[in-house]
Amino acid sequence: MNKDVGRSAERELVKILRETGFKAVRIPTSNSSPNPLPDVFAVRGELLLAFEVKSTWENKVKVRSMQVEKLLDFLSMFPMRGEAVVAVKFKTLHQWRFVKVHSRCDLIVNVEDSRPLHELLVEQQNSITGIDASLLLTSKALTEHPSLQPSEGGLRLHQEA
Repeated sequence: MNKDVGRSAERELVKILRETGFKAVRIPTSNSSPNPLPDVFAVRGELLLAFEVKSTWENKVKVRSMQVEKLLDFLSMFPMRGEAVVAVKFKTLHQWRFVKVHSRCDLIVNVEDSRPLHELLVEQQNSITGIDASLLLTSKALTEHPSLQPSEGGLRLHQEA
């Protein structure tokens, strides 16, 4: 992935996370650093999400075990509940998708084996609030968050031109 494309995708993800109630930060030197740093991390309540961010025109992308290991090691430094997530912007679909990772290994993320990013956001809101947040996020996203748009299958993250 081209560095400018990667930076742009990371900034877009931070914006989406902030618009949906997370405190989110992009770490600009995460890949080149020997420290266990994610590309992006986000916090809401007692939940910490660590993201490896990818952007592709293809229908799949490879994530090296070293990148997954950095996410897991980063999360292990904090006492709060954490989730390691690979977020991929599939540019041909104009859609963000994700997979959660739990072990150190190389993986291939493709459209079929990943989930839409809005499902992660709804899932996390539900676990934080203890209510059925799918309706709450759906209505709020439609009125307040231009990054999320309705589509036939529910909400879809909008790709800015």
